[in-house]
Amino acid sequence: MSDHTGRIDTSRRALIAGAAALAGAGLAGPGRAQPGPRRGDELTWMPVWRIGQLIRSRQLSPVEVVDHFLARTQSLNPTVKAFTHVDHEGARAAARAAEDAVMRGGPLGPLHGVPIPFKDHIMVRGMPLSFGRPGEPPRIPDHDDIIVERVRAAGGIVIGKTVMAGPPAMIGAANPYDLTRTAGASSSGSAAAVAAGMVPVAIGSDGGGSTRLPAAYCGIVGLHPTTGRVPGFQSSARRSDLGAIRGWLQRGWSATYGPLARDARDATTLLQVTAGPDWRSMDSFKGPTPDYLRDLDAGVKGMRLAWSADMGFASRYYDAGSPNVIDAVTASARSFESLGARVDDPGLRVDDSHPIFRSIMGGLDTIAGAPARPRGELMDLDDAFDARERLARQYLDLLGRYDVLLTPATPIIAPTIEAWTAWLRQPGFGARYTCLTGPFNTLGFPAVAVPCGFLDGMPLSLQIVGRPDEDAKVMRVARAFEKIYAPTRRPQF
Repeated sequence: MSDHTGRIDTSRRALIAGAAALAGAGLAGPGRAQPGPRRGDELTWMPVWRIGQLIRSRQLSPVEVVDHFLARTQSLNPTVKAFTHVDHEGARAAARAAEDAVMRGGPLGPLHGVPIPFKDHIMVRGMPLSFGRPGEPPRIPDHDDIIVERVRAAGGIVIGKTVMAGPPAMIGAANPYDLTRTAGASSSGSAAAVAAGMVPVAIGSDGGGSTRLPAAYCGIVGLHPTTGRVPGFQSSARRSDLGAIRGWLQRGWSATYGPLARDARDATTLLQVTAGPDWRSMDSFKGPTPDYLRDLDAGVKGMRLAWSADMGFASRYYDAGSPNVIDAVTASARSFESLGARVDDPGLRVDDSHPIFRSIMGGLDTIAGAPARPRGELMDLDDAFDARERLARQYLDLLGRYDVLLTPATPIIAPTIEAWTAWLRQPGFGARYTCLTGPFNTLGFPAVAVPCGFLDGMPLSLQIVGRPDEDAKVMRVARAFEKIYAPTRRPQF
């Protein structure tokens, strides 16, 4: 609809109508938090797919959408500390161009008019890049990374850069559910921004759990796709310097770019937009890109799901509060049976992946010419790759008998900043933090963290793992889970 000037009607009435239509579609109701009475809440918590519908039907303007989330970001960032940079001018210019495209009536992409930020270390043309090292002067890239190009091509509006909680401090964004607690390491800014309603979705990266663990702490969806399905880390290697080569060697085999979203459909939409080969990414997965959305709502009836509380090794890293977390997540996993799936505990016992991961990283560092790390108990590189293959066969044997593997995403709720700071100083932090997520970086398997309730007021999270390139099945299971475990509360902003 439009007013007498021909501009899109972005009135409160249109937004309320959109929220009513959302409820009528069966995606609001018991078990799902309802919009509050404050002005703008309908848009704040509206999923990306619904924002897109309203924009394409001219009931909502990209300018209104971007202005709304820029205002949210400006208001909340001083306390949540999720953004390192917000491009007000560039985002508003892109929003005006997006509105003009709507009015011209041409084809629109699936993210048309949706504001999306990127994790600090992802290259965005003209935006500062500090790699999570606040003491160092930022770089200003002159080109977009591949994933940024794809988001723009789908109509997404790049709104800014989010905090990367990197070493040595690794103190990132605050947790929107309790500002005295952490949002996790690495992709903490992207997760906190989505959880706080500062943006509808964001892009992070996952080298050991860095989308899934901040998502778990913040009560949202975080996806680590099959390694190579979403091209990444390669356009930054246009320079032939040692750091770029080392980064490719280290990250090309284990790390991914992935979406952070408030529901599985939005996360899958971002996966669909960003997946697919690119000649510039030497390790990108070749061949046709699956249709991840086609069977997303097909449910889990008749599926066989394997459950494991610790995969036979991770409990050595658990703390005194972990039993309560594990009990609650176990109960949530069992709830798949109400949807017609079978849930078994096959007594999975596999090797700890962390020594394998560290050994491969250390070996690749040496190949790239970096100073040798202390070897300690690290394996030789050949032995580490052999161990990785044995580990893969252990999981593939299980996933040959079951559709997916279910585990907790983390054995703890988000720690307080004080506890987090102390934890960071302890030996073995990485192994403890990533004990349940790291195996699937070591192997490159798809895995997603999804909300599964609350404990002591803080989010809990279930991890769903699939065979390589079965991301569609993983997200289908995640989508089904939302029917019984949609979040029942939101941060109070």
